Amino acid sequence: MIFREFRRVLKPGGKVVAFWPHAHASSVMVLGAAHFILNRVLKKKTQLHPAEITHCRGRKQMEGMLREAGLSLCDYRFGSADLFVQAVVVANNSSNKEESQAGQAVQAAPDPSESSEATAEEGTSQGALLA
Repeated sequence: MIFREFRRVLKPGGKVVAFWPHAHASSVMVLGAAHFILNRVLKKKTQLHPAEITHCRGRKQMEGMLREAGLSLCDYRFGSADLFVQAVVVANNSSNKEESQAGQAVQAAPDPSESSEATAEEGTSQGALLA
């Protein structure tokens, strides 16, 4: 998983910022409608972009994936600030429990697309910045 590689290359206390396509992103819905019209209505065999392997489904999913890779979630955002296109995930490479707890103390607004039901635990990152 890509988060394990981020943890490997980050110095203790370092951070990574990942921009992850969200399952409920406006772009996903627009492209889904375009594909439906092109392929089903107009009967054209058209693919406008490569298939997305996975999409972010919410904060809980990201927390689990990061924890599994040995990282801590510092911040998670998905909302109107970026027109509901991508989730912004900030994680840190905590070298001890105190840093890990400090990183988890920073909380963003809840993900509007996340329900109380469990979410899928899969994903790939579209882009990331290492600090």
